[in-house]
Amino acid sequence: MEKKIFFIIALLISFILVSGCDSQYRTIPEDLKNVTFNQQLSVIYEDQDKYIVEIKFENKTNYDFSPTVVSVRPQIRYVKDGVDYGEPNPINLLGEQVDYGPRKYKYKIEIPKKIFDVYDHMSKDRVTVTVEGMFTKGNKIIFGVSYGEDLELIK
Repeated sequence: MEKKIFFIIALLISFILVSGCDSQYRTIPEDLKNVTFNQQLSVIYEDQDKYIVEIKFENKTNYDFSPTVVSVRPQIRYVKDGVDYGEPNPINLLGEQVDYGPRKYKYKIEIPKKIFDVYDHMSKDRVTVTVEGMFTKGNKIIFGVSYGEDLELIK
């Protein structure tokens, strides 16, 4: 009797889970595989205390894109035994959206210079720019993405 009840409950849970799934997009569409944004980062202002950087990127896909987070993370890099290493860094600086065009995005981020002294081996000229968001078609979410790219602070 217990096995029968367990089987019925398992069957009901499976049915609920399967019926809640939208089977139209079970896999990532081909044009979203390996999607990149080709972020461009440039320093638009610098003084003794901070950089203000501008990040531009485009959505070149056939889907709408809604950015949720654009951030900059300073890099921890060092060379050991002739090999260039990078380590995770918990410091994320969030961007503020300053311009939005058809499929083009522009963000501004203030980077305090003292942040580069927080950890040993912080790179003073390279950061990781991360764009996170969702590709949609109509009112359906097709794919969530988090794409990071290592970029140089170009002055």
